[in-house]
Amino acid sequence: MEQQDIGQAAFSAWLEAEFPERLLSPTRLVLAAPDGSRKVCPVTQCDGIRELFWSASERALFLVQRTGWADSQTALLRWDPRDAAPRQVLISDDVFIGCAPHANELICGREGSTQPRRLVALDMRTGSERLIHDPNPQLENMEYGSVQRFRFRLASGVESFADLVLPPTHRPGELHPLIVVQYRSRGFLRGGTGDEVPIQPLAARGFAVLSFDRPDFPPEAYLATTDAEIRTLSEDDWADRRQVQEALELAVRRAVETGAVDPTRMGISGFSDGGSTVQWALINSDLFQVASMGSCCEDLYSFALAAGPRFTEYLRDMGYRYFEPGAETFWEPMSLILNVDRIDVPILIQAGDSEYEGSLDVVETFSHNNKAIELYVFPDESHVKWQSSHRLAMYERVVEWFEFWLMGRLNCNPSSEAQYARWSAMEGAPPTRDLRCHAEPLAGP
Repeated sequence: MEQQDIGQAAFSAWLEAEFPERLLSPTRLVLAAPDGSRKVCPVTQCDGIRELFWSASERALFLVQRTGWADSQTALLRWDPRDAAPRQVLISDDVFIGCAPHANELICGREGSTQPRRLVALDMRTGSERLIHDPNPQLENMEYGSVQRFRFRLASGVESFADLVLPPTHRPGELHPLIVVQYRSRGFLRGGTGDEVPIQPLAARGFAVLSFDRPDFPPEAYLATTDAEIRTLSEDDWADRRQVQEALELAVRRAVETGAVDPTRMGISGFSDGGSTVQWALINSDLFQVASMGSCCEDLYSFALAAGPRFTEYLRDMGYRYFEPGAETFWEPMSLILNVDRIDVPILIQAGDSEYEGSLDVVETFSHNNKAIELYVFPDESHVKWQSSHRLAMYERVVEWFEFWLMGRLNCNPSSEAQYARWSAMEGAPPTRDLRCHAEPLAGP
């Protein structure tokens, strides 16, 4: 609860659930006067509030809200206690982070799709911006790929969106191989969730990049009262995965319809939940010719055991089936192991040492069946990899992986010879006669 003296009188403001029994309930904003009277902002106007704070200089309540199509925009609202409801000061596709009031300004980190984070001051009356500090002035003249946002609605009514980034040198009529990066597309388009697949460097190397934002849960999941029930409702008949795949296919179709994407050369990447999206897409569509995963794999055996018996029971509570009659039938739409004979897509896995064991059953199954798969393990890493040397290594390897399979292009530095020898020996690798060198260093932010 936030409280502020307004002319010798203390007002209070807070968020409360519209349906307290539900875990994902929409919220309503309440403003209480000293006399006990209350004003409630309608959910349709004030849902999605992320931060609220009083400004002593303005004697008003300020709110940072996620709003717009699929909550893809950020708004700044101002509520004067004398007014019936808040008014919008600013709305933007940009993301505002860590906001705090100072005098009559709001100090925030702000970033846009082609604007790395900067520290700015926003005028609380007008929303106008004043730059305080740019930590990356060397990027000011960087030539970024153009960004086009696609907005679409799923059959369930859920809103979704994705951003298509084209190479800076793109010319009308050119076709580029496409790489899907997941699973959030808000703020600066850097490397997707987990920051593992560098969007602008890929664009600089001639790829079109589809930055895909995962849609929210299916509507029925919003009736859940526990974490387990959310997963049970959203995974009923794999409903959540089917909905994500629907959104992904719509986004890819929109990208191809621009005339800038070669539909015969498309790859997909994913980390965490995005890795599960990769699995489902490889099994349930033929869209992609190559894949990269930052964590793997949601499957029959190793995944359930990697974190111990309590994790296994947690998964069972959510409706997953393991080590029991009928388990294979349940896993058929999702299991890479059960679908190994149908998948001819090369898969790169780059995992931290804290969780790579969850992929061992898949890696062994694919390797034993002579399928193209490679696993790298980074030491002393958690779920989100934090070491800068590892981040750079992932950037370089994933770019080289996609270049090799979709462009027939090599980094001809002698230190890479062993890597390309392994890849060239994999099933479906480009013929040696079709490979060519590309010795330029990885470019872009």
